[in-house]
Amino acid sequence: MDLFISMPIWWGPVVGLLMVLQFIGKDTIDWRWIGGAVAAFSVYSMVVFWAPPLEGIALLENTQYNWTGKIAAIITTILMILVLKRATGWLTNERLGLTLKQNEGSIGPALIATGAMVALVTTLQLLFGNNEPPSTETLLYQATIPGIDEELLFRGLLLALVAAALENVKHGWRWAGVAVTIIFAFGHSFFFSTDGSQFDLVALIFTGILGALMMYIRLRTGSIALPLVAHNLTNVVNKLIV
Repeated sequence: MDLFISMPIWWGPVVGLLMVLQFIGKDTIDWRWIGGAVAAFSVYSMVVFWAPPLEGIALLENTQYNWTGKIAAIITTILMILVLKRATGWLTNERLGLTLKQNEGSIGPALIATGAMVALVTTLQLLFGNNEPPSTETLLYQATIPGIDEELLFRGLLLALVAAALENVKHGWRWAGVAVTIIFAFGHSFFFSTDGSQFDLVALIFTGILGALMMYIRLRTGSIALPLVAHNLTNVVNKLIV
């Protein structure tokens, strides 16, 4: 996949949205934070797709899933968080969602949103799915890696960086949630390579809805803990229905 072409397409709608917000609301957007978000996502994406083999997980090489890239990406995201926390006074654990504390009254709505996610994937699999019985590797991977990897990045680091850029914008965290959900959806549905582009409208809509529900849980609870659980639970249920 050619990241240097895919990246502008993934971020183009977000930049357009932010420019409209700035024009309509006459609010000041700190584009330096957006540049930081783009840089962080670029580093993450390069690690996911181009990470060299990691010592200690040789048994996972040449399997169905990108264990090496994802584990390397998790480590990279954690390192970026540590560096940016030290370099800025704005990125706290609370703003990054790195807390087990849940906002008052948020558990019930979060569980309802999680149920909606499970119901959505169940319905789609029953109507259109053709899954084979999942392997042990599939269940192990889906129950662990996607939630840890993508919640740390999307609903953790990227959300906090974009929210920092929109600190002076009304409902800045909500708009940041919309922006990151767009990135999440396009990053799962559009790819460009030397063989041509690949765009999946169904994947865009599907991941957009799931991404929006996970973002709702994140903003409602103030933590990535329940979005992480909801993410992995949904992935496992999606694979279990055959």
